[in-house]
Amino acid sequence: MIKTTTVATTALLTMLGGTFLFQGVAHADSTTNTNATISVTSGGLNIDPLASIDFNAITLNGSSQTSKPKIEDISLNLRDRRGLSDGWDLQASYLKGASLGGGMTLKLAPTSDQGKVAAVSLNGSAQNIDVLDKADATKPDTKITLSPSIEVPAKTTPNQYTATIVWNVVDGAPSE
Repeated sequence: MIKTTTVATTALLTMLGGTFLFQGVAHADSTTNTNATISVTSGGLNIDPLASIDFNAITLNGSSQTSKPKIEDISLNLRDRRGLSDGWDLQASYLKGASLGGGMTLKLAPTSDQGKVAAVSLNGSAQNIDVLDKADATKPDTKITLSPSIEVPAKTTPNQYTATIVWNVVDGAPSE
């Protein structure tokens, strides 16, 4: 019986020793690096279209009059998806060579949830309506309420008048 126990113990120790030997021969972990690459491009700086501004009709009465739009909330929405802090300025003018005619004046008295606004009387030169010196990428949308009105002189010839307004948003440092 002693012989059997010795052989069994020797066999057991040989197996355990062999296991430890093989564990010592195990290979070290391998390290590798992988680069993840993405290209991010700047989005646009856009104005949502404003198809028309329809004003209330005026009946001549011998005095100058002011017409307001048929609907109250006339606004532009400016969307800045550039992801930059560069400012912008929104400009307005009549289409080159156009005017409202009849001696009438189209005025804008804007308000905005961003930037510095200026009241203007439109003409053929681009005029700053809203200027934002430094954009905030967390506030990409700006609502500019225009509050337009038309001054109609007393001696305007009865007719239907139309002028095209050109809106232009200028990217980068605002102009003076």
